[in-house]
Amino acid sequence: MKQGIEQKKGFQLLGFNKGQMIFKEGQSANQAYLIRSGKVSIYKDVDGRKVFVAFMVPGQILGEMAIISGEPRSASAEAAEFCELLVMDQGTLKNALDDTLPIIKALLNQLIVRINETDKKNPPRATAVPITKNQRRIDELERAIRSIQSETQDWLLAQPNMDPNSRQCLDIISDTCTKILQT
Repeated sequence: MKQGIEQKKGFQLLGFNKGQMIFKEGQSANQAYLIRSGKVSIYKDVDGRKVFVAFMVPGQILGEMAIISGEPRSASAEAAEFCELLVMDQGTLKNALDDTLPIIKALLNQLIVRINETDKKNPPRATAVPITKNQRRIDELERAIRSIQSETQDWLLAQPNMDPNSRQCLDIISDTCTKILQT
């Protein structure tokens, strides 16, 4: 890892080589990272095996959930190729959140709780053979569909006086998600 290549608006820029660990599942968190370049692999350790969760790309932030929730890291992050990450320390991220609207903070906390609940209900599975690229894509799509389905159902419950056309659209989305997940 290159130490402190540059300082940018109070954020330190670090470089990670392919295969280099950024953080490990279960660690306490004091930093989050904005990907400036490259790709980061997120995975969980299941029965001593790396189970792929997602790829993160430039413009995405990783490691923020543990800072916001105060819980240990829920997954590990490793450079999938050389990448440059802007480091945001816990204080900087918390100050930025403190300066935002209370509704945004509440939404972030709610999303983190939902993600953690979804992870508990649908834990990654260890497989006897390595997960293929196609299986990763299928798993990512399944997680996205479950998330869309959950959000749609939440909207339907939260908006009892929604106009009929909007309700019908959300019902169709929810039903379509259910059908896709059943196949």
